[in-house]
Amino acid sequence: MAPPDVSEIECPPTIVYPRFYDMDDISDFNFASPNGEEKPTTNVASDTTQKYLINITEQPLKSGIKLLNSDLLDLYKRADEGALHFQETHRRIAIGAIILGFLAILFAIVQFCLLSLSFEMAIPIINMDFVEFFRIGEFFAIIFAAMAVIAGLYRSHQNRWLINRHIAERCRLLKFRSFLNNKFWNEAENKTWEENLRKDVADLFNIFHQELGSSPVKKFDTTRGNEIKHKSLPVNGGGNLIERWIKEDKIPASSVSSKCTYSHQAKTEFLDYYRKKRLIYQRDYYYCAYKRFKKTHIRTQKIPHMLFFASVCAVLAHFILDLVVKGPVGHVISITLIGVAVTLPFAGAVVRTHRETFQVARSSALYYAKYSALENLNNQLSMYENSVDENWKKILDTLWECENFLEAEHREWLILIHDAEWFL
Repeated sequence: MAPPDVSEIECPPTIVYPRFYDMDDISDFNFASPNGEEKPTTNVASDTTQKYLINITEQPLKSGIKLLNSDLLDLYKRADEGALHFQETHRRIAIGAIILGFLAILFAIVQFCLLSLSFEMAIPIINMDFVEFFRIGEFFAIIFAAMAVIAGLYRSHQNRWLINRHIAERCRLLKFRSFLNNKFWNEAENKTWEENLRKDVADLFNIFHQELGSSPVKKFDTTRGNEIKHKSLPVNGGGNLIERWIKEDKIPASSVSSKCTYSHQAKTEFLDYYRKKRLIYQRDYYYCAYKRFKKTHIRTQKIPHMLFFASVCAVLAHFILDLVVKGPVGHVISITLIGVAVTLPFAGAVVRTHRETFQVARSSALYYAKYSALENLNNQLSMYENSVDENWKKILDTLWECENFLEAEHREWLILIHDAEWFL
């Protein structure tokens, strides 16, 4: 399936979803005012995202969403904020280690070239010899590169990013799987559904707090307009939890049922809610990630080869000029070309390391495959829009298949990151 046109799926900065769009449903239904009248709430979505807004008026979705917003949303926000914070720190450490390592090598090569040329000119402003300047630069680059590597190894051992992201994804899975439970759609068993849900939420809270330390992480919550503090530092790194979930936990068996005691409008509203909040939102995320990685892949894939070819050309030019040009000028050109020939492959290695660190080519292909899978499920659900009652069981089965896919995707991502080297 060919990628859709940009007009079909808009990516940032064209489209800006509300923060926590798939988990925060506060603005998706009307709250009763004190005098009993219904009043709409203000949604934080921009004009370009109005097509993703939902008006929730029917039970059981309305009460179920209120319960989840009161019991689960805070945990999700804390875990998601922690995951984003540690992921950004991981990214900065990785990029810093790559750049500083390259600078250390570059400064060493420049020193070699200057010493070979017996270059003794001083830098006017600071009155320091050029060789000494690059020697000091090499020293600090090595020190900071080593610090970045140590910080990366430490943070990898602590698994802070993974444990917070895992809890956040568990919150998502719990929310949307709970809506597919047969007790949710049976009015007589709705209380049982609520009790089971509260128990599952409490279990997630317990897991979260068991993995926390005491250092707060302060982030800015754009949905409330103020700063929130949360504890997001695992005591034991979360390694046992993640390994246990990857190896032992199984994807739950389907609990959907064709029995439903609620109205046609309730079913139609839920189908629209799930498609927009879960399926289309996640599909759009995968597609935008695919475009982002694809752009980086196209821009960088040929750079290492070009730099290596340029290095070979510099060596060839050095060989020819060494035969033709004699004297001091020829010596300067010869040393300069040697320095260029040595530096360019290292520059190519920097680009290649960056691509491998962030898995640019692989991520582009994987995100597109995930997008395609969700797009197929979305197309399948669109065929049931006008016959919800007749195809209710098929709809729930398809939604359960979607949740299975998203859980398997999360498990695959955890395995990849958990088993990777720290710089991945």
